[in-house]
Amino acid sequence: MQMVWLVVLAGCIAYIIFELFNIKNISSQQQRSIRWANKSIKLERQIDEWISHHEKIQKQTQAVSELLKRSRLRLGGKPLNKYLFFVVLGMTSVIAGYVLSVQLNNFVAGVLISVVTGYLFFHFLSWDANSRKRAVRKMTPNFFLTLINFYEVHQDALLALKDTAQRIKNPLRTDLEYFITQLQNGDLSLREAIVETKQKLDNKMLQDFLDDFELQIRFGGNFTTTLQNYVNDSIEKEIQIMERSSETAGASMVTYFLMGVFFMLAFTMKKTQPAAMEMLVTHIVGKVVVVIIIAIMLIVLYVTKEMTAVNEE
Repeated sequence: MQMVWLVVLAGCIAYIIFELFNIKNISSQQQRSIRWANKSIKLERQIDEWISHHEKIQKQTQAVSELLKRSRLRLGGKPLNKYLFFVVLGMTSVIAGYVLSVQLNNFVAGVLISVVTGYLFFHFLSWDANSRKRAVRKMTPNFFLTLINFYEVHQDALLALKDTAQRIKNPLRTDLEYFITQLQNGDLSLREAIVETKQKLDNKMLQDFLDDFELQIRFGGNFTTTLQNYVNDSIEKEIQIMERSSETAGASMVTYFLMGVFFMLAFTMKKTQPAAMEMLVTHIVGKVVVVIIIAIMLIVLYVTKEMTAVNEE
């Protein structure tokens, strides 16, 4: 029996020592994390201070920071750090340019590919940041149609908005439900809640609607006519964007098709005419041709992008 108690006691002591050891390790890990966090914050402040003396660089950095805030790219639930984004962009661009310059034995072509890689990073970030804005824009006609139907039933703007928010999809639903909760709980005044929600929506028509919603709550009026105007405007705007997209879709398809044909021909020639492809890598004239081809591709992509750009405001 004594042996059993000794074993139990030894086990308890071993467990206590093990837990103390773990606590010590966790504490040291936390301390290292805090030290690294303090160093990174200090370094970021120093970089911010240096950037503040260069206006153009500061504007570009602020633009990237705003895109990252709106982007779906997250690290631990938080937006990516702008300097981490620049580090990844720079390393990827340098690696892509170096690999191609070695493969083609052409330094200028490698530099051009580095520029293209960096541009593609910004283009993807901008596209991703605007994805939420596009989703909200596409939902506005259905939102106003649903709202006007509920308003005709309840004759109460806030109650109609509450019922409408329950029947639409995200991301608009989340913002509207937050807005309604703030009003019902009294956490913010009507003006404060509207200002905060307008900053989240990033849609001019919905921002204007919230101003009209405030006027309706305060002073009343013919809200049905106001909503009907928003229904007509949102549908007309969506039709215009769809028409514009349809007109420019052909140019995009032709561009991507020709680029696909070009890469297919290059791959085929490499397999069937290796001597000719070798000339593009070793001879000075071949190197110039490669640079010209890449430059033409860049120009075509840029022109296509400008032609297919759709102004959603």
